[in-house]
Amino acid sequence: PISLFKGDFFIFENTIYYLRDGNLYEFNFSSDKTKTKKNIKTFYVLKNGVIAINKNNKILFMAAIDGKENILSSRSPERIIKITRAVKKGDGYYLLLETKKGNNLYLVQNGILTKISDDDMAGFEISPDNKKIAFFNRNEIWVSWTEDNASQPFRKKGDKELITRFSQAISGIQWYKDSEHLMIETGWTINFIELDGRGD
Repeated sequence: PISLFKGDFFIFENTIYYLRDGNLYEFNFSSDKTKTKKNIKTFYVLKNGVIAINKNNKILFMAAIDGKENILSSRSPERIIKITRAVKKGDGYYLLLETKKGNNLYLVQNGILTKISDDDMAGFEISPDNKKIAFFNRNEIWVSWTEDNASQPFRKKGDKELITRFSQAISGIQWYKDSEHLMIETGWTINFIELDGRGD
């Protein structure tokens, strides 16, 4: 076997994206063509393009890596090592970014990068109704409201709430279709949790 890629690479449909010597390469298997973007230190591939962070810590979006870049944020507050995950929501992007302090969840929108989580996060999921985002670390699950909630319990956009803690490590979460319950995997157990704990 021949090792073609070392380090970060991502395969999407018939295209492979990979980093080498500070450059991002896009190789299309169908056309046998390679495109290059220089001075990139990490990237994440979405259906509609690529989010990347360059050597100056600017967060970029590119529909094509040899095309025009859209600067999503001119500078990040921390030195970013890697984009662990990215999800588009409306005119913004939720980014799970690895820094020296661990993974933290951010929202980049209208040129502003806002830190949502304070602890080392393992992952996040956006609710089916697009009004909430759940994020979790090893033992805790939090929910942040991305829109005002006019029904009880009332919530404002940006409110955060600790939903629950577990003694076992959390390995994954999934929203239930009603956007009011979470399914949480801990060890061999699936826990079904309601966000509104007023009846407890």
